[in-house]
Formats: sequence, structure tokens, C-alpha cells
Amino acid sequence: MWRRAVAAGAAVLTLVGGPMSPSPSCGQIPCRDPLPWLALGDSLRGPALVVEAARSEDGRTGWTARCFRTMGLLPRGSGGLLFFRLPIWAVDTADSSVIERWPALMLPEQTDWPGESRSAGAGSPEIGWLGPLRLPLLGRAQAGVAAALPLGRDALYPFASTSASLRLLLRRPFTFGKRCELGLLGGGVVALGATGDRLDGSAYPSGASAAIDMTWRGRDRRSLTLLALGEWGGGARMIAAGVGWRFPMGGGTDLALGLRHVLGEADDRPYAVMFTVGMTIADGPREAAGVAK
Repeated sequence: MWRRAVAAGAAVLTLVGGPMSPSPSCGQIPCRDPLPWLALGDSLRGPALVVEAARSEDGRTGWTARCFRTMGLLPRGSGGLLFFRLPIWAVDTADSSVIERWPALMLPEQTDWPGESRSAGAGSPEIGWLGPLRLPLLGRAQAGVAAALPLGRDALYPFASTSASLRLLLRRPFTFGKRCELGLLGGGVVALGATGDRLDGSAYPSGASAAIDMTWRGRDRRSLTLLALGEWGGGARMIAAGVGWRFPMGGGTDLALGLRHVLGEADDRPYAVMFTVGMTIADGPREAAGVAK
């Protein structure tokens, strides 16, 4: 078991080894939500709806952002899961606009930036699939594919994107006992071209990501997850640590709380701290897979 964990970890480090020493940031990696890996461990009997509210802030830049997200989950095939997610953002850039933080991103024909410090609108809708698979050497694994549509606005950068993108991720889970799971994750993002009217295409780079998570699952779908995440692309990088709690509320309804802290200098992060509260409403009772009853 440990030999396989070491081999999987080495594969993740090899995947992102190139971007781990990035050049000085000229922009920012767009803010992307994690894929719903935890839902793969739940025995969903039908569709589920996830509703989340989040607030992020950064004391160094004065930026604050609020987000309302809805996500639909639909079990498909043998353990697979389809999802569709739509975020709505409200961003306050205070006295430091996007173009003041990253002036190299403005298109050559643009000479100014809208004077409003507050902007709101839809983020980038995302549709994707998660599911189990088996791979040589790695054995049991999970794959994730997500496509983001270019329906954001430049004024909401980097929380919304005007570039279509495709995320390809691979996660190798390792179970310890009946309640704990360690996950090693690696993958990349392919940017498919920006459609914005103020920012250059370099604002939305392709890149790579790696993460490690540890999840403890209790009875009745209770869970605690610790996460460390790194993303690299276009000379920018983001390193974050987070924790998430989930509590059942009866029937198929769960309450989730999350906290994430982004490390590094202010110009290399979209926010410093993000708080999240969410609710999952499933079609009928369900149990967390892999938990002793």
C-alpha cells in the first residue's frame, strides 16, 4: 500500500515539476472551484442539488468577493457522476483595479479600465464528469473532466473567465481502515482561447495542478477533509490549504462548511481567505460509501 502511495506521489510531482519554479507573475490563475470528489464516495440514488455561498477577502489588496453557486449532480453508469455548476460573483476591488495589479494583461488597443470598483455577474458555467477507473501500476483511481464555458466578464477577473477551458484530473485514493482516505491528485488545464474585450489571452493560461487531501468519514455521512493544493500556469502560481466539514441534517440533506487560505504574495493570489457554507439536497436517504455500519 505505501509503495503504491509513494509511486503515485512521484507521478504527481513529475507532472508538475516543470512549473514548480515559475517566472515572476504577470497575471493570475483564474479562480476555479474544486471538482466534487467527495460526492463520489456517496451512494447517491438520484439527482442532488448543491447550493453554496462563499466570501473571500484579502487584507493586503482590500479586495473582497462574494459568490453564490448552484451545482446539480446526476449519478451515471457504474459509480460515475455528471455535474453542472453555475457561479454568480460580486467583486469589490477597492482602490486597486485589475489593470493596476496586472497592467501587462491589457490589450494594446485598450487605454483605460472601467472606473467602477464593484462588479457583479455570472461566472463561468462548468459541466463535467467524475468516475472510477483502473490504471497500470496505479491500480484503483478516479478521473475527472470539466469544461468551462467562456461566459464570464473581464471586470470579474480572476474570479470569472472569458476563456473556454478544459480540466483533466486524475486522483489516486488510498484507504486506511474503514474511515480514512488519502488522495493524491494531479492534472492540468487547457485554455481554449479568450473572448474578452479588455484583457489579453495571456490572462487565461494553460497550466498544471497537484493536490493532496485527507478525508475522515464518520457515520451518517459526517466527514472532515484537509486539503493542500498547488496550481501553476503562465508564470503565475497559487498554493492553498483548506479544511472542510460536512454534517447530515436528516433525510438526504447535508450542511457543509469550508475554509481556505491562499499563501504567497498579494500579486500571486486571487484572495487570502475564503469562507464557504453550503447545503446538499439529495433525492432520498443515502449513506457514505466505505463506512462501517
